[in-house]
Amino acid sequence: MSTIYKGLLLTGLILCLGGQANAQTPKGLAPLEPEYDFGCIGIDYQVYHNFELVNYGRDTVRISQVYANCDCSFVSFADTVVPPQDTVTFKLTFNTKDFYGRTPKSVIVKSDDKTAPEYKISYLSTIGQWLHRVRPTPASLFYLPVHKTKTLSIDNLGAAKIYLRDIEPLDDIVTIEPKDDEADAGKSLKIEVKPRDDLPGGTFQSCFRLTFDVEGVEDPLLMTIPVKIVRY
Repeated sequence: MSTIYKGLLLTGLILCLGGQANAQTPKGLAPLEPEYDFGCIGIDYQVYHNFELVNYGRDTVRISQVYANCDCSFVSFADTVVPPQDTVTFKLTFNTKDFYGRTPKSVIVKSDDKTAPEYKISYLSTIGQWLHRVRPTPASLFYLPVHKTKTLSIDNLGAAKIYLRDIEPLDDIVTIEPKDDEADAGKSLKIEVKPRDDLPGGTFQSCFRLTFDVEGVEDPLLMTIPVKIVRY
């Protein structure tokens, strides 16, 4: 997510909350996203998301713990002190290995914030199921040094028509270029994904989330694609 987009999102959230009753407006540390949906994911993959915590209060907040309530996930974060009107980010890693179907999980945040010393942030996923029979081929992308660019196919096997609305990368280790933005029933849309040329030796894991509009369906279709890159 770009810095400009995050700034606009934060500004929009503050303006929206400012129009509500004071009782509903955050007064201290609060998540920018109280809930995140990975959407459809294959089984036995790791996916990731960066959550931001915003200090809306007037006092500095010190975070004592951020942890997932399931051994399928873990959280990493560096900053524990949040000045007023500032933000911190923590990274969630979620392994889909032992799950199937709709799976709700949560992260617990504890701090010395008097207004909300403890709260939950929810994350959701639909594991091993491809809604509306729209599925990716392959379900994840794996790159060795000889692999430059791979094409992800989104196969529409059941919906009347799908439209690609948005692509949200976790980070910048890959460039993602859609070749099509819609697919009729029985057709596919193609997305080219290329690792950065300047990656050093090592193993890099990431993901990106796709959002589709499905003709005749009110809710958007979400799908997360894991990415693993090995460089020697």
